[in-house]
Amino acid sequence: MAGWKTRPWFIPIVLTVVLLIGSFFYFQTQTSGEEKMTPADIQEQLERMYGGTVTQLELVQNDYVAQLEKEDGLYEVRANSNYGTVVSIVRTEEREVATVETPESEPVEERPEEQPESTPAEAPTRLTEAEVSEIAKQQVAGEVEDVDFEQSESGGYYLVEIEQPSQGDDDGPEATVQIHAITGEVLSVVWDD
Repeated sequence: MAGWKTRPWFIPIVLTVVLLIGSFFYFQTQTSGEEKMTPADIQEQLERMYGGTVTQLELVQNDYVAQLEKEDGLYEVRANSNYGTVVSIVRTEEREVATVETPESEPVEERPEEQPESTPAEAPTRLTEAEVSEIAKQQVAGEVEDVDFEQSESGGYYLVEIEQPSQGDDDGPEATVQIHAITGEVLSVVWDD
C-alpha cells in the first residue's frame, strides 16, 4: 500500500484512461448505429427507381428483399436496410409485354418481291443509341448520362449510364445498364454509389 501513497498521480490517470475508453465506445455505438430505413421508404424508393409495384417486402438479415412487379415480369430486389442501395436485382418471371394492335384495313394483295438469286445474307442491324436509351429507361427510371458501344463476338453491347434525381445535396444513385446491341436484351444492371 505504500506504493499508492508515493504515486498519488496513478489513480487519476487510470480513471481518466477508463473514462476515455468508455466514452469512445459509447459515442461509437451512438454515431455508427444508424437507424434502418423503414419498409415504406424502401418500397417508395424501389417503385420510383424501377417504375413497378412492390408486392412483397421483408427484412432478411441486413437487407430488405422485395418482390417487384413490372409490366415485363417479376423481379427479386435486395436493398441494404441502412442506406437503401440496391444490392442485386434478378428477374424471377418473364412476361410478354402487351402491344396495342391497330385495326386492319382492307387486305392488300401481296406480290412476291423478285430478288436476285445470289443475294448475300444481310448482317443483323445494330440498335441505335436512342433505342437502347429507351430500353434502359424502361429498366431504371432517371436521366441518361452516357451511352457507349463495346464490340463483342455476339454483335456487341451498349453500356447506358442512367443517373437518378439527386436526394438533398448528394448526387442521385447511378446505374449502368448493359444491353445487347442486336437483340435489345438487358444483360445486366449495375449500381454505383
